[in-house]
Amino acid sequence: MPEPNIDKKAADFASGMNSRYNAARTKKIKALQAQDAKRTKANKEGEKRGMCMKDGGPVPKTKPEDRLVRLTFKVATSAVTKKRTGLQQAKSVLSGKSWTCASNHMADKARHVNMGSEIPKKGDKGGFDKKSYQSKPRECFGSEEKYVWTFEQFKSEWGSEMKKQGFKNYKGKDGYGDGDAYHLELPDSRPKRSDKEVIACMVEYATQTRVNGYKKNEKFEKSWSKDLRKHIESAEKKAAEKKK
Repeated sequence: MPEPNIDKKAADFASGMNSRYNAARTKKIKALQAQDAKRTKANKEGEKRGMCMKDGGPVPKTKPEDRLVRLTFKVATSAVTKKRTGLQQAKSVLSGKSWTCASNHMADKARHVNMGSEIPKKGDKGGFDKKSYQSKPRECFGSEEKYVWTFEQFKSEWGSEMKKQGFKNYKGKDGYGDGDAYHLELPDSRPKRSDKEVIACMVEYATQTRVNGYKKNEKFEKSWSKDLRKHIESAEKKAAEKKK
């Protein structure tokens, strides 16, 4: 059986999420169009009768398609979201963006699918607040009229597309992964802690934090304490010799 193509799977995932969201958005646009038409009709009837009709009410000046959040899902293109060496992974750990020296990225089995957003501005003047990369996904979902999905609906759709494409989250589990939400990885593809690149990552981390004064990643050190110990001890000896 041929090995899964991670780039194709990531592209298919992004395409699938775009299709899911756009279908839901189109459905809501039609519902808003019907609502606007119903109110307009009721308002005209109310003017004739000189009374407020039950189905009447304010009709927004902007079109329904301009009152709803727009989302775009794309495969990330930056080098750090693709294959990484042990040294590159150590850099992510040192920056606090990662908590492991055995990332699936190091086996070239992980990608990121990012989300861009256009959120309607308040008022009747129209326009959108645009972000090519949405760092706060929750801002794009809710129960107000401008939202297509609630956050729970989004997570459900994301999880369903993950299952369809055979992806796991950054914890190696099913469903949306809070903490590193855009990370998608193939199952059972994480390098072993004995892998040379994993060891290179640990050595680099220990050297930078014990010898060169970089800030420690406490979360990482706690979960990797057993494997890290000898590398940290070695780095601390180097630091002590440096001070002599």
